[in-house]
Amino acid sequence: MEKVLESSGLGALAVQPVALVNGDLTEKVQYVDGFAKTSKIFTGDVALWMLDAVDGVARIEQQAEMIESVS
Repeated sequence: MEKVLESSGLGALAVQPVALVNGDLTEKVQYVDGFAKTSKIFTGDVALWMLDAVDGVARIEQQAEMIESVS
């Protein structure tokens, strides 16, 4: 998917949440380079991060960002 986005020339962003679990907003999200066995992120945190990305608040360095909740 990321290769298709990259070659499309579109202004698109792929969000790659690690193990997605139902949960409320914690506002404790970090960027990661890979998944660990204990990696997870709550649905509330993904929703806020996506809204922040649209508003230009979230730091975006790549067309595909990987995020997880901080314990």
